[in-house]
Amino acid sequence: MKKGQSTVVSSVLISGIIISIISLTYVWGRPLIQKTADKSNIDSAKNDLINLKDMIIEAASTGSTGRYELNLGVNEKLTITDKIAFETVTSIPIISSVSWSPLNSYELPYERENTKVITDGSKPDATMCATTGDTIKYKQQSLNLGDGTSRTFDFVFFKRTATNEYDYACIAVDGSNMGCSVDCGVEGDTILKYGTTFNLLFLNDSGYNLNVVGKQVEKEGVLGEDEMGIMIARSIGLGETQRVLIEVQFRSLVDPITGDKIRLNLTCEGGCAATSGSHIIQVNKEGETKRLESGRSVTESVIKVKII
Repeated sequence: MKKGQSTVVSSVLISGIIISIISLTYVWGRPLIQKTADKSNIDSAKNDLINLKDMIIEAASTGSTGRYELNLGVNEKLTITDKIAFETVTSIPIISSVSWSPLNSYELPYERENTKVITDGSKPDATMCATTGDTIKYKQQSLNLGDGTSRTFDFVFFKRTATNEYDYACIAVDGSNMGCSVDCGVEGDTILKYGTTFNLLFLNDSGYNLNVVGKQVEKEGVLGEDEMGIMIARSIGLGETQRVLIEVQFRSLVDPITGDKIRLNLTCEGGCAATSGSHIIQVNKEGETKRLESGRSVTESVIKVKII
């Protein structure tokens, strides 16, 4: 092989090796590049939501009017109802939780209503699900349903086996005519009633009481200590991508000394959703109401938000 040909071959080999190294580096580095880009987008969205949250709370406190410029990327969406909701799609799991988790607080803005039932009565005729001759504990009590109404149920508590522990409870419209498979369960089981899921959280083995958790209710915070606007997030797997959901929900704060409550009512009329592009978010205080609620003063600020 002549010297000139040898130089050409060497150059081709070196170029091939360099291209291979670059390609390998790209393949291995691409996930890191994508993760960095996804994290940057999520951090930017979180910062926007915090700024909007602060502007809304400031408007409620001072009556000021605010305008915020927001830039949304491809696959990003912002929706405003009684909360601020943001969603996007990422290639890498940036938010790892599949259930809602707080980002700027130690707790969620809501909780499930916990009802304690003292089963200090008895119901001898509720024998269709009992397998022992022990006393069948009983109480009639109302539960709040998810649609805002309440209904009275028969709570029946008994032993399934000849032991010293009460371990089976039922929630029925009529304790004398129960469906054992749908009305009853052990501790930890769920029972569906009129579209609301109730969990048997705790069964006292003496048969004296049980605890049931049901509909979702607001978890009030402490004025001067807790956040009014809580940011929560979760993700949903979509094959090779992740759907990321971030929300800001507002809750009531209670004065620890007076017991008075302040509340924020977020509303939106027209221009309540935005996708990719530049947008202006306008925040105005529409008014304020004061009333008594369960013996304490409640001040509610009505905040109107519009996406222009």
